[in-house]
Amino acid sequence: MDVTPSRRRLVALGSALAAATLSLVAVTGPADATPAPRATIDRGLSAQLGAGGTADFLVYLRDVADLSAAAAMPDRTARAAVVYQRLTATADASQRGLRADLTARGVSHRSFWIANAVQVTGDKALLEVLAARADVASIEPVRRYPVITPTVTPDGGPRIAAVEWGVTNIEAPRVWSEFSVRGEGIVVASIDTGVAFNHPALVRQYRGNLGNGTFNHNYNWFDPARVCANPSLAPCDNNNHGSHVTGTMVGDDGGANQIGVAPGAKWISAKGCETSSCSSSSLLASGQWVVAPTDLNGANPRPDLHPDVVNNSWSGGRGDTWYQQTLRSWVAAGIFPAFANGNSGPNCNTAGSPGDNPEAYAVGAYDINNAIANFSSRGVSGVDSAVKPNVAAPGVNVRSSVANGGYANFNGTSMATPHVAGTVALVWSAAPTLRGDVAQTRSLLDGTAIDVNNTTCGGTAAKNNVFGEGRLSAYQAVLNAPRGPTGTLTGVVTDAANGAAIAGAPVSVSGPSNRATSTDANGRYTLLLTPGTYSVTAGGGLYQPQTVTGVVITANQTTTRNFALTRVPTGTLTGRVTDSTTGTALAGATVAVSGPTSASTTTNSSGQYTLTLPIGTYTATASLTNYRSETATVTVTNGGTTTRNFALRPTFGTLTGKVTDSVTGAPVFNARVFVFGAGGSFTAFTDAAGNYTITRIPAGSYAMHVTASGYFLGSARPTILEAQTTVQNIALRPTGV
Repeated sequence: MDVTPSRRRLVALGSALAAATLSLVAVTGPADATPAPRATIDRGLSAQLGAGGTADFLVYLRDVADLSAAAAMPDRTARAAVVYQRLTATADASQRGLRADLTARGVSHRSFWIANAVQVTGDKALLEVLAARADVASIEPVRRYPVITPTVTPDGGPRIAAVEWGVTNIEAPRVWSEFSVRGEGIVVASIDTGVAFNHPALVRQYRGNLGNGTFNHNYNWFDPARVCANPSLAPCDNNNHGSHVTGTMVGDDGGANQIGVAPGAKWISAKGCETSSCSSSSLLASGQWVVAPTDLNGANPRPDLHPDVVNNSWSGGRGDTWYQQTLRSWVAAGIFPAFANGNSGPNCNTAGSPGDNPEAYAVGAYDINNAIANFSSRGVSGVDSAVKPNVAAPGVNVRSSVANGGYANFNGTSMATPHVAGTVALVWSAAPTLRGDVAQTRSLLDGTAIDVNNTTCGGTAAKNNVFGEGRLSAYQAVLNAPRGPTGTLTGVVTDAANGAAIAGAPVSVSGPSNRATSTDANGRYTLLLTPGTYSVTAGGGLYQPQTVTGVVITANQTTTRNFALTRVPTGTLTGRVTDSTTGTALAGATVAVSGPTSASTTTNSSGQYTLTLPIGTYTATASLTNYRSETATVTVTNGGTTTRNFALRPTFGTLTGKVTDSVTGAPVFNARVFVFGAGGSFTAFTDAAGNYTITRIPAGSYAMHVTASGYFLGSARPTILEAQTTVQNIALRPTGV
C-alpha cells in the first residue's frame, strides 16, 4: 500500500514558475542503453535477513531530480514550488513500476519523494528481487540516528542578567538594540523530539498561535510516527531536547527569561526523532515536510509555507551521505541547513553525519570562557576532507526551555547549533536581499566569525578543524550584511600562465562591509555588497595574493573584477599511511598540513597521499577514525619531493567468541550478538560452529546481548582493548530447561 500523502494541484505562481516547470521530470541518468549495475545491498541487512524473518528497509531509485532551475529564481516561494514539483514528479515517474510490483505482491510500502526512495517491509527473497531491478540503485536498512545527547548541568550553570550567556556572547542583544531587528518575518524549524508549544518562552513565537488562546497546528506541526498521539493534533516533546533547541533559537517569555537569539522570529517543528533517537523514515518524512509543510493529516502540501532555517541536532556515524539529497533539496529551495557537528570529541576526525556533508553548515561548541568544549567533535569531514565544523557557538551550560514549562542547562553541540539558526534569522530579517541565499549567507557567517588559533586537528588560525571559521558573531554578521540597497561584485580568477580557472581561490573585500568567499569550480566568485568603495583581494595558497583598491559598488548594478594570479614556487609532499600493527595500507586517512598555507587530502586505496604546496616548513598530521593521530615536521623545497610516511596505532580492537548450548555444549547457529557502548553498536551472527567475530570496535567497555530462538537472553560486559583481541564466549540456557 502506497501511503504517500495526497497532493492537490498548486496555484500557478506566475510566468517565472511556469517557465521553470515546463519539464518537471528532469533527471540525471545514463544516456545509452548500457545495463545498470546491480543495486548495492547493505551487508548488515543482507546478513540479518539471511538468518530469517523480515525487516524494514529503504529502496533508493537511480533517478535524481534536476533542481538547477530553482537556483536562478529570485522569488523564494516560486523556488520552493519548483523544487517540490521537480522532486515529486521525478519520484512519481521513477517509482511507478516499483510500487506497482510491490502492490501486486501485497507488500506494504511507503514512498519518499525527497530522496526518491520507497520503504518496504520484506524478507531475503524480496530483497534479492528488488536488488535485481534496473531502476534500483541501493537498498539500506531503516536505521536509527541518535539525538546528539546533551549532558545536564546539575547546579544550573552561570546566568548573565536576564539574557543567557550564549546569546550575549554572540552579541545578539547589540543586533536588537542597534538595528532594531529580532528576527521578524523569519520562520525557523527544528527536526527534533518536538516542542512544548505552550511553554511561556515559546508560545508567543509559535506560528500556529492565532492569538486569544486559539491555535492552528496545520502546516506548523508534523509527527510522522504519531508519537504524541494518533492522530497527532498538537505539538509535544517527550524528551526536552527539541524544546531546548527551539528556546535557544527564539525563546523569550517577555520577562526575565531571554533565552533566544531571534525572539522576533516564528517557529514550526517536525518530530523526526521519536524519543532519544530518530528513524531514517521519520527523518526523510520530516525532511520533505520542511520543503512543503502539510496539514495534520499529512495532506495538501504547501511549499509556500516552508521555513527559512531548519535546525538539526541529531547525527550518526561519519562520512555518510544518506541525507545528502534532502540537504540539496533544502538548499535549492533556499532553506538554510544548520547541523550539530557531534559530541564525539576531543579526537580528530569525529565530525558526525549529516553535519560533515558539504551542504550542511556544521556547528561546534565552546564554553563561557571561549574554550572549545572537550566533547565537541572535530574534523575533517569524512565525506570530502573539508574543514568541519564550519563554525563554533556557545554550547556549554546553555540554559533554555524544557517540556515541563521550566528551564534547564544542557551541554552539547545540539545547544550550539540553534545559536547559528537564530543568527541566520537575524541576518535575513535585517537584510531581506539575502533571504534564501544560502551560499551568500554561509560566506557572511564564515567571514565574520572570530578567528581562534587551534590547529590540533589541522588547519590554520583562520580556519581549522576545531573551531572551523571561528566563533560565531551575530553582531558582525548583521553589521556586514547588505541591509539596504545592494550591488553585485563578481569576477573570474584564473592562472596568469595558462588562463585556467582557479577553483577554491580565496576572495575577500574590505570597505563599507567586510566579506570573504571563494571561487566555484569555474573560478567565479559573486558577492552581494552594500554600495561603496572597496579593496578586493584574491589569492593565497598556491597563488600570490593580488589586491585591487577603489572598486566601486553601485546599487542595483553589477561590477566585474577579474584576477589573473601568479603561481608561487612549490614542491611535493607525498607518503603512505599504514596500520602500525599490521602494516596494511589505510585508505581514507586524512593528511593535513599547516604552515605557509593549509591544505589536506585523503589517502587512496593504497594508503598513498600527495600534496602540492608552497615551499616552506609545515606541521603535517595524519589521522583516521579509530586510530591515534601522528604529527611530523616536514620541509617542502622548490621543485622537490618530500616523502613522509605515517604508521598509525589503532584505537579499536576485535571481539570474538563462541555461543553454545549451556546444557549440551553444542554450538548455537544464527545467534544474534549485539554489542553496544560509548563507541557505538555492533551486530554479528554466529556461524554453523557457533563462532562470531566483530572487528574494529573502538576501545572501551561494552554491554553484550546474545539472543537465539529457543534460548533465554545471554549477556556479558566485555572490555575492548586497543589493537588486541578480546574473547567472550556465551553459554545460552534453553527455554525448555
